[in-house]
Amino acid sequence: MIQLKDITKLYNRGKLKVKVLKGVSLSIKKGEYVSIMAPSGAGKSTLMNIIGCLDTPTSGTYFLDNDEISGLNDSRLSAIRNSKIGFVFQAYNLLSGVNAIRNVMLPLIYRNKYPPDAGDRAEKMLKLVGLQDRLSHSPGELSGGEQQRVAIARALICEPSVLLADEPTGNLDSNSGREILSTFDQLHQVGKTIVLITHDQNAANHAKRIIRMRDGLITEDTSS
Repeated sequence: MIQLKDITKLYNRGKLKVKVLKGVSLSIKKGEYVSIMAPSGAGKSTLMNIIGCLDTPTSGTYFLDNDEISGLNDSRLSAIRNSKIGFVFQAYNLLSGVNAIRNVMLPLIYRNKYPPDAGDRAEKMLKLVGLQDRLSHSPGELSGGEQQRVAIARALICEPSVLLADEPTGNLDSNSGREILSTFDQLHQVGKTIVLITHDQNAANHAKRIIRMRDGLITEDTSS
């Protein structure tokens, strides 16, 4: 499903060229729950941006669902992001004053054809993450953990190939964080492919496979 081979990424910082990724090769199968764990500055965010089609590698190849995307232009990458990748970030990025269903429906607006059953799809996704009693609530009426679950439902609305979560518990207290990790556990059980980017060992332990990075390289890849 996800196949990266010899991925490098260089950034120009003034006269300096900084090599953030130094030849990363990685395969992730459909239905896997993988965590990528590393300290700050190790390259995990850059790798996430490449997997999520938010950035392109300097060299190397990236295949998603058997299609090579490492050399595509911004327009094609945007289309892939909208159709194949669901993002969950540390910040929930919900629209204030808009209820949960409408927040979840938002990605469908950017599709070429807005589906007539958009509301039903949003309700289904909210039920999937355990928010069937919060459909009409706005973000201000929800706890931090509930807001993050709305964000997860929004990430799932386009039925993406992979759910990419970047420090999804970073803004939450420990109890709410456990709720979110439990939600990911449940999504994995129904066959969702999840890539969790984290520096938190407790969060990483929920994944069935832990990939560790340091200095732009994968240093360890273990399965539970």
